[in-house]
Amino acid sequence: MIYSFIIDLTWILFWSSKWNYLSENHEKTIQKIVIICSWLGLLLKTFVITSIGVLEWNNIVGALPQVLKEKLTGSGIYLEQRDEPGHI
Repeated sequence: MIYSFIIDLTWILFWSSKWNYLSENHEKTIQKIVIICSWLGLLLKTFVITSIGVLEWNNIVGALPQVLKEKLTGSGIYLEQRDEPGHI
């Protein structure tokens, strides 16, 4: 879904810049409707991706490798290094 989000965003930015230079009214109206619906679809995808990320955070973190889990939680990663006696 994230790939689809990136592709849709690229599509909207590309075509909205191209369609701004059209002169005929009937074409402009249809294309503005398409761009508005595309932005609404992009907002819906953003909401869905964010909702899944928030609601399923524990499952997402649980599926990650152990090393990455430790980096995300910050537990037990840093151990203070002790110098040898006599060294400053």
